[in-house]
Amino acid sequence: MAILISFLTENENLIKQPPDATSSSDSDPDFSPSPRPQTYELRPSRDVRIFCRHLDGNQLQSVPPGSLKSLRRLQKLWLNGNQLKEIPSQALSQLPELEALDLGENKIQSVPDHAFRNLSKLVILMLYRNEIHHIGPHGLDGLESLKVLEIHGNALTHFPEAVASLPALRELVFSDNAISELTDSAFRKNPKLTLLEMSGNPITKVGPRTFANLPSLKKLRVSEARQMEHFPDLTDTSALEMLTLDRANLKEIPPDLCQKVPLLKRLILRSNKISILPDLEECKELRQIDFSYNEISSLEGMPFRYQHKLVDLFIGYNFIRYVPEDAFYGLHNLQVLDLMHNQIEEIHEHAFMNFSKLRDLKLVQYNPDFFPLENDTTWARMSDNMGIGGIGD
Repeated sequence: MAILISFLTENENLIKQPPDATSSSDSDPDFSPSPRPQTYELRPSRDVRIFCRHLDGNQLQSVPPGSLKSLRRLQKLWLNGNQLKEIPSQALSQLPELEALDLGENKIQSVPDHAFRNLSKLVILMLYRNEIHHIGPHGLDGLESLKVLEIHGNALTHFPEAVASLPALRELVFSDNAISELTDSAFRKNPKLTLLEMSGNPITKVGPRTFANLPSLKKLRVSEARQMEHFPDLTDTSALEMLTLDRANLKEIPPDLCQKVPLLKRLILRSNKISILPDLEECKELRQIDFSYNEISSLEGMPFRYQHKLVDLFIGYNFIRYVPEDAFYGLHNLQVLDLMHNQIEEIHEHAFMNFSKLRDLKLVQYNPDFFPLENDTTWARMSDNMGIGGIGD
């Protein structure tokens, strides 16, 4: 619920109370949930001053049409962890002030057209871990204020076109579905997106400009797209700070990547087929790079010379045989270096001389006969950093 909390605190009109704090059970005399796992019978309330109501985990099978009609000022409603098989549209339509709705972990199978009518103030909608396989083309109509939509852990096979009706959307999480294709127009009507999370989908096709023209996007994560062979175009998506494209089939990184996303802080490209390190000159804000499980064979040419802010570098499980003197030139703030399970046969005696903050160096399966311990200076620079393990540990 981290996303939920972060957005609730931005809206001062919402009551800022955790689920176990004073809530509807304290302020509503008619609220008396049965002990779990018994079924709780939802009854109409007479107290119109309630702003937050927790009905989660009560095995509710339905929400009767008139059960919420006297709660017109309700702003937060938790119905997650019940047995609902459909969205209680009629009951919800009587809550015009609702700003946060959690319908996660139910048994909802579809979102019909106009399912959330009269909820124009809704900011957060949670539909995670249901059995949703279909969202009607107008299933999200009327939610012009919606900023957060979580539909992960469902059974969607197509990206819902209804998302186009959400002009204010900022965070979209639809991981762990069965979506295989994303067209160029998938997010065209969502220019305010800051987060896209879609890991765990068997994506085989991504439009050449699916992720272009998203000027506010800061976090993009695509994982398990085993058939993705081409790096997505990120033109005019210049605010991006975290990019994850792991467990795909990428073979190369475009040379202008850092020109398009100069604010990048995390670049996660593990488990691809990349053989050549990219030009990272313009990516001066990077804190973490993960190129593990690729086909990289060379560290020549000072590939990280502009990454002065880099803290973590993971390049294990590649085909690196030689670590030259300038392999890590410029990495003055590096704390973690993972070179595990390469094919390293030789390390230049000065390869690690520039490290002053290194805490964790991993060199498993390296022949210690070649390790540069020829002078006390090299050894001192490493041993002064608490946490460094022995070579080959």
